[in-house]
Amino acid sequence: MHQVLFLTSPQLLDLKKVFGSAPIIYSALILMSVTALVIWLYGMFTFRAKEIMPETFRKELRSLLEKEQFDVAHQLCEKKTISWLF
Repeated sequence: MHQVLFLTSPQLLDLKKVFGSAPIIYSALILMSVTALVIWLYGMFTFRAKEIMPETFRKELRSLLEKEQFDVAHQLCEKKTISWLF
C-alpha cells in the first residue's frame, strides 16, 4: 500500500469577506469592543487606591493587623463598610 501525503496550506480568514457578509453587525461589534476597551483603560488610569480608604482607617487597620488582633480588625472593616454605604 502506498501512503499519500496531502500538503495543505493553512486556512486564513479573509476579513473582507467576513466583514462584507454582515457589515452592520461587525461594525457594531467593533464599536462596542473599542468602547469597552476605552472605558476599561479610563478606569485603570483614574483608579486611586488612596481615595478608597481614608488614611486614618488604614493606619488603624494596619496597627490592629500588626498586633494580630484579627477579630477586632474584621469588626472594624465591617463597621466601616456599612458606614461607607450610607
